Amino acid sequence: NTKSDGDKNNNKDGETTDITTVPNGNSLGCDITIAAFHPKWQFNGSDGDAAIDYEKRTPYPTVSIVMSSVIESLLKEREDGDG
Repeated sequence: NTKSDGDKNNNKDGETTDITTVPNGNSLGCDITIAAFHPKWQFNGSDGDAAIDYEKRTPYPTVSIVMSSVIESLLKEREDGDG
């Protein structure tokens, strides 16, 4: 896989790290999508009580790591009318 800027993340020291590589240097073998959730989530421009704000709220801060191929497969199913 070719890495894009979307596969990189800046750590607290401002260094760029590859988030598809585990600490021992091995690749995860797939592209991933990270979704963050938080009890006080609020979209920009929202007053905080909008229904859309609750889409990404959870009782505790949570990070979900999803294989990008799964998302692509679900989107394709939806386009094909299967979902």
